[in-house]
Amino acid sequence: MIVKKNKVNLKSFCALDWRKYASLKRFRELHNEIIAWLLNPYGDHGLETGVLEGFMLKLGLGRTPSSEVSSIGQNHVLEGYVETGGMIDVVLETDGAQIMVINEPEMARLEDTGYPEELRGKTAYLTDNLKRNAKNLLVLLSPSGYIPPRLDGYVKKNSYLRVFSYRQYTAILQNLLLYEVRYRESPKLYGALERYMLFLQLMVADVYGAEQRKSRLASLKGIVP
Repeated sequence: MIVKKNKVNLKSFCALDWRKYASLKRFRELHNEIIAWLLNPYGDHGLETGVLEGFMLKLGLGRTPSSEVSSIGQNHVLEGYVETGGMIDVVLETDGAQIMVINEPEMARLEDTGYPEELRGKTAYLTDNLKRNAKNLLVLLSPSGYIPPRLDGYVKKNSYLRVFSYRQYTAILQNLLLYEVRYRESPKLYGALERYMLFLQLMVADVYGAEQRKSRLASLKGIVP
């Protein structure tokens, strides 16, 4: 299995002070690392295939054993398809699927008049790099899963695109903590995941600006280790 070097591990995840991530740019980069880390069945988080299987099931792809995961990485920069700085946030390959995730925490980005062209560029990258005999998907991950009218028709007509929300993502984590008793036996990880989900709940209310997020983060109890 090929794993792109990841800055997140159990120690750093448990020590995160979420008050430092009111900036959406900083949050997005960190969130990509966390998603890739949690999806990795061999990560030191100890959740094994829990997050991976939950994600695959919600995408309608069935259970995926760890032996079928061939590569996982994050922050994959695209060249020649979108403007400078464009990237696929998380890339996951299994024996039967290739999934590229676009993590968009800021709804204003999706509302931007130039975003449809950027999304087309990223879709073109996927279609030019299809994995043979596999399900290929481009997953648009955003806080609420809302799709602006100017994007709605394109998303519905494109068989490669799937819409996924932070609510669906946190539901995977919540189910793991609720029904898998063994994960609750690690209070350090359990507490860190709860803080992470609390922060994501704030991000779902994406009407806030950076200063409002800072203020709300400062008032939230249980957001720091």
